Parts: sequence; structure tokens; C-alpha cells
Amino acid sequence: MLHHVVLVTLRDGVTDAEVEAVLDGFASLPPAIDQIRTYDVGRDAGLSPNDFGIVLVATFDSVEDFQAYREHPAHVAFRRDLLVPASADITSTQFLT
Repeated sequence: MLHHVVLVTLRDGVTDAEVEAVLDGFASLPPAIDQIRTYDVGRDAGLSPNDFGIVLVATFDSVEDFQAYREHPAHVAFRRDLLVPASADITSTQFLT
């Protein structure tokens, strides 16, 4: 199984409406992309000091499924139109179990 973790630092001045649009955009991807096995996203809980505003943890059955997700038109459009404009930085990593 491949695990995909994304940590989003929101840009200064991002509005609550923009953050909600990003969260809605994330939520729109599982119904559109069959390769997603699990998909959990939300705002940072604020329990420890950090610079992250949004966190995503997703799983895929294989590297190929992750690659299909990454290249899927719905994911590409979401990143371009919603995620990147609201972000100061996007960090991601993947690991296999």
C-alpha cells in the first residue's frame, strides 16, 4: 500500500472562503478518481505550533494507482485552480507499507 501525505502552508491573507474552497476541492476528488483507497483531509487541529493549515493523508493500492491519481485531470485542475493559489508552500511525501 502506498501512503501519500500532503502538508499545506497557507499563504498570508488567505480567506476562510478560499480555505473552504480548497477543502471542498479535496473532497471532490475521491468520487472522481477510482484509484483512491482512503482519503482524509482537514484543517490542522492547532494542538502543536506549526506552519501547516491543511493536511491530507491518502492511501492507494499501488504506485501505479498513485501515479494515475496524480495525473488525473480532476486532480490537475484542483491543484492549478484551488490549491496552488491558496498555498505558500506544499510539501508531500509518499511511503510504502
